[in-house]
Amino acid sequence: MGFSVNRTLQELKNSSYLYGSNAPLIEAWYEAWLEDPASVPQQWAAEFARIHSTGENFKPERGRLQVQEKFRSLGRFASTPGADYHESDHKQAAVLKLIHAYRIRGHETARLDPLGQPHRDPVADLGLEFNDLGPADLDSFFDTGTLVA
Repeated sequence: MGFSVNRTLQELKNSSYLYGSNAPLIEAWYEAWLEDPASVPQQWAAEFARIHSTGENFKPERGRLQVQEKFRSLGRFASTPGADYHESDHKQAAVLKLIHAYRIRGHETARLDPLGQPHRDPVADLGLEFNDLGPADLDSFFDTGTLVA
């Protein structure tokens, strides 16, 4: 049970092009290859075909991006039956704009005066109406991402 460090390092070196900054490109080519094998460089089409031919019980797979889009579209309509993509996308963008506005200018609505007097004029872009949202949208669910700035 000898472990060869040189052999392991050589194996890593031989496969290093598959990782790091190259990985997203290779993944995108793989996704494209699943849709149309002729759409990727011939060398990569052969490599993807070789990988798929190794299993006897191989079932054709669907691209990850296609599956993600399906779930994304299900999420759009789960809270608003009968809504269309355009309206849903518009509302989603409006929510993200409102979140961004609060991150940048939210401090301007802080009530700092102990007597309750406003210290500034109201900030328009922190309102629902300014962002094409309304009270009915407060009961809807939107994808806010991780909310990490």
